[in-house]
Amino acid sequence: MISLKENQTLKFTRMILGIDAAVLVLAGYPLYVNYGAEMVSSFLIGFLITSAAFVTAMYLIETNYDEAFNTFMILVMGGMFGKLLFLSGAILFVFIFSILHQIGFTIAVLFSYLYKSVAEIIFINKISGKSRLPQ
Repeated sequence: MISLKENQTLKFTRMILGIDAAVLVLAGYPLYVNYGAEMVSSFLIGFLITSAAFVTAMYLIETNYDEAFNTFMILVMGGMFGKLLFLSGAILFVFIFSILHQIGFTIAVLFSYLYKSVAEIIFINKISGKSRLPQ
């Protein structure tokens, strides 16, 4: 197995926050002009909630990286399922109890969930290489 020499969670956090910042910079002004500050705040909160869920999952992956392949894959897939449940609960909470723009928040959560899932899979493949495959 490969041992992780660097803090991969920190690198992943920087990467997804950078992507979030780029999306907000590119989309923030048009959203503000067309829909107001409420839409921008909904997007920002949606991005931050998904970032927290993904950083937590990456931390679990990093701390259990040297486990057996089956255990590692259960953690990865379980983390994806856990993130989906958490984000579904966040959307439900916003719909019931919050004054945030519901459609904007939902679009932000779903969009950021998609690109962060892709980024997570690419990142896991990058740090693991071919040594994670069962023999």
